[in-house]
Amino acid sequence: MKISIALALVLFSIFLSGAQVSQQDDERFEPVSRLAGSCWEGAFPSGPRDFHCWEWALDGAFLRDRHEVRGAAEPYGGETFYGWDADAGVLRFWYFNSLGGRSEGSVEKLPGENRWLLVESYAGSTPMSPEESEIELRNFLTVGVDAYSVVTEQREGGSWKEIMSIRFERSSESR
Repeated sequence: MKISIALALVLFSIFLSGAQVSQQDDERFEPVSRLAGSCWEGAFPSGPRDFHCWEWALDGAFLRDRHEVRGAAEPYGGETFYGWDADAGVLRFWYFNSLGGRSEGSVEKLPGENRWLLVESYAGSTPMSPEESEIELRNFLTVGVDAYSVVTEQREGGSWKEIMSIRFERSSESR
């Protein structure tokens, strides 16, 4: 029985890998596809630096963003995976961090040039709040050639409050 289950899993994975289509040139992955293949670094307002490396994963079916915060009192990092949700017709993302926190959200193009909105629901603790909580965030992403910026807002009651703004520049360092 173990052999047949293992064989079925191998065949299923071969089927899936054959069915995957590379998303590297797919406009549905805009804007994050522009960041792939490079590392980027930006400073938090409080001083530590946030270091991100973007790469295609699982034969191009997902885009992976690995980050680590350098210069913080405690080690902190996380990974985000971006993937196309064909049923909903939207680019989705899933984030997991070293504190056990996680979020899920979607990416939407905004009017104007090179601007996107990433809306997410986050659950877990954060470096700023060790208490387990659920929060709603929205991130305004503007992507340029050698830099990108992210402005993050958190929902508080019926309004949004900016909690962070970071400009990331292409780094010569790689992972």
